[in-house]
Amino acid sequence: MEERIEAIVAAEFQRIPEPRRAKLLELSVQPYRVSRAHGYRDGSSECWVVAVAATALLAYCEDGLSTHDPWGILDPRASNLGGDDSWHVTLDDAFINSGLCDPSLIPAGYEVP
Repeated sequence: MEERIEAIVAAEFQRIPEPRRAKLLELSVQPYRVSRAHGYRDGSSECWVVAVAATALLAYCEDGLSTHDPWGILDPRASNLGGDDSWHVTLDDAFINSGLCDPSLIPAGYEVP
């Protein structure tokens, strides 16, 4: 399972343009598992944290809020997956919307997909 997750994460990083990728790589960690309460249904979901900062964790979660938006912004102080607005189609979108990305690296006219 971990090798598959590492491959997914590596492929996602390759999709992020420089220099934004370099900034995200500064926060990246070896993926590790966390379990978070779902919030909309009983039970919890397994996520893989791929980047860490004091204010946010970026994670991949196959069975999170939506299979269409597997990249999330997790609150490091919370025990749940957060709201719908915390989940994105790509790691790049999650990074941009996490508040961790330097505003000068966000493309002009960028809108949350």
